[in-house]
Amino acid sequence: MCKEVLLGMLLTVSRCSLQAQQANEPSANLSADFAKAGLQAVKAIQRCTGTMFLDENRLVVPRETRKSVDSAGAAARTDTEKALVGVLNDLFLARLNTNMSRATIMMNGFSPESRERLKKEADADDAITASESKQRRCAAALIQIFQTRSYAAPPKDCKNVAF
Repeated sequence: MCKEVLLGMLLTVSRCSLQAQQANEPSANLSADFAKAGLQAVKAIQRCTGTMFLDENRLVVPRETRKSVDSAGAAARTDTEKALVGVLNDLFLARLNTNMSRATIMMNGFSPESRERLKKEADADDAITASESKQRRCAAALIQIFQTRSYAAPPKDCKNVAF
């Protein structure tokens, strides 16, 4: 009887110690491979200056950025990781749409003087500015998730990032 009580007490102390230790350590519920690939994808999306276009009924996007996002998709094993790949794709689409909007404005100039004026116009465009700001916030939230390998809920800064 005393042996059983002592064993029960030890198990309780052990469980409490483990719970306290886990409470002090961040949750690492993303695999290291996925977190690394996801972080590389976010950085590739941030660097992307290309646009999308149709070629023989096929949507063409910047290859290197697409490869980075696809690598994260290939590394995704859990439903949580697959959901984050969806967020990466939304961020990539948002980036491409913003780049397309910027390129549309820039196509109105053929001289170096008009190019500079049009760049300033694109930089001041409310829709472009709002989209880029939303993308920066989403990217920062994703970077935090991938660096800590901890994911609790979809980042609110990424909600509707592609629209």
